[in-house]
Amino acid sequence: MPPEAEQQVDPLRCPSCQRPNGCATAEGKTPCWCFEVVMDPQALAKLRPEQHGACLCRECGVKKE
Repeated sequence: MPPEAEQQVDPLRCPSCQRPNGCATAEGKTPCWCFEVVMDPQALAKLRPEQHGACLCRECGVKKE
């Protein structure tokens, strides 16, 4: 995969698994579901710098209790 393809982040897809992330903000709506949950810091730490700020999907991002 070319390096420039790796750097492109689709705001409607989870940067971890590439499934739809349900990001309301990317769809021009507010608030997004992610503002109402505790995100898993370990999942966030796995993101590459260019992926920071992209919404993870619930399965990848929500902290498991």
